Amino acid sequence: MMLPRDLDPWGEWRNPGLNPDVAEFLVTHRPTYAQSVGFIRAERPRENNHEATAWWSTTPARAHLINALLRRGDRTVEAVERELGIPSSKVYYYLREFRMAFQPRPGASVTIIGYGGERYEGRVLKDYGDGRARLVVPEHGVVVEGEWSRTSRAFRLSQPLPRTVPLRAAAESMGVKDATLRNALKALGVPVYQRAPVPLLQRMLPERARYLGGLWGS
Repeated sequence: MMLPRDLDPWGEWRNPGLNPDVAEFLVTHRPTYAQSVGFIRAERPRENNHEATAWWSTTPARAHLINALLRRGDRTVEAVERELGIPSSKVYYYLREFRMAFQPRPGASVTIIGYGGERYEGRVLKDYGDGRARLVVPEHGVVVEGEWSRTSRAFRLSQPLPRTVPLRAAAESMGVKDATLRNALKALGVPVYQRAPVPLLQRMLPERARYLGGLWGS
């Protein structure tokens, strides 16, 4: 069992089945991050430990806690704790107490599963916040769009990687220096490594399209 993707796009809550009342609360009420933070800050007992323990065991309290984490956007877990007004690392204590397995979404370095099942190491250039991201595959020097697989814990590509050619060969075919081509690609927002994407090069210099395409596999 997993929450709907719009509630947990990264699949960070790994075992919602162990807290079905909390999952049902989130699916039914769909609170925002601000609502969950506001609820906890306003309602959490602070003076009496016994009252606090009883309060945290309620369905709304647990639901708003996990929801604040799932909907934290680009905030760190530590930032969420500060906004909730609870001590550092207390979130993880509560999660253990409630048997909620929480696995934070990927950082900058990620695994990418290609269209044919091949695996690459890549980096996140832009996180769209809904499980999709703009990625770079340094090994091939290409930028692609991927969608996070909550089961594989990796980004999956819906299309094959663009063809690439060695940067030096591409520069020679275009009659420019390596540095000139590298700077031109950077100006277009393309991370440059040792290879360059053929489709982009063909758009930059259409008359060389056939030759550039023939370099594939070099």
